[in-house]
Amino acid sequence: FNRFRIGRNRNGNTYFTGEIDELRIYNRALTASEISSLFAN
Repeated sequence: FNRFRIGRNRNGNTYFTGEIDELRIYNRALTASEISSLFAN
């Protein structure tokens, strides 16, 4: 992630004013089953 951003736009001039909860970053694509499990728990 050369220019990875959380909570702002790609230009860096607008920031997210809400809250981010339970952020997760994976080094692979999740399967549909894994995504369903995350939302269920």
